Amino acid sequence: MGFVHFAKFWCRTSRYAHRLFDGRNDKNPIQITFDNIKDYQIGTVVITGFIKQTFRVIRSHWNNMSYGSGSVCDAKTKININITNFTEVPPTYVLGANVTITGELCVNGALTIITYSDINSIVLNVEIEPMSPQQLETVI
Repeated sequence: MGFVHFAKFWCRTSRYAHRLFDGRNDKNPIQITFDNIKDYQIGTVVITGFIKQTFRVIRSHWNNMSYGSGSVCDAKTKININITNFTEVPPTYVLGANVTITGELCVNGALTIITYSDINSIVLNVEIEPMSPQQLETVI
């Protein structure tokens, strides 16, 4: 049970989780946006955004495990992304690329994390123009 699994367990059992997605699960994720993400605390979600920070391997000292980490954004907001079964990122997943992601949402105070089981949970939307480096710099 690494950090990512701990975060998922904590969010699922947190007494602060006020919305449980009415029984939604991996087979029926809810579509959310950066504007309404604050209305949810936990559950399986789908969100579309731009890659703000490229995905990289984060080494854990717990059982010599590792996971992937990065972030996605819209024009003004950034959220963190963790990938539990992370090996490598396809070369097309570059800064500013538009992606649709399916994963487990965990909101704990100001920290928002979406955890995915593997890189296949992230789909590149090639038909949408990437965000420019100048636009990415303005996102908090």
